[in-house]
Amino acid sequence: MLWTYNRAGRQTSYEVCQTADGSGYELKRRYEDGREDLERFNTLEELNQRIQTIEQELLTDGWSLAGTGTSNR
Repeated sequence: MLWTYNRAGRQTSYEVCQTADGSGYELKRRYEDGREDLERFNTLEELNQRIQTIEQELLTDGWSLAGTGTSNR
């Protein structure tokens, strides 16, 4: 799954998928400057906790989920 956020004409996103061998999960984060990070998680609970942290950080920093037209300002 892919989530995209917008702020002032800029874009950032993160994508979640299961690892190729099915043993866990990967979260790929794409920053507005083109950098990418890849994090791996053994459990769905760990992944969900990280997603909640990222979403809170993005909303606090004024990003809005693409397509919603809202922000947390």
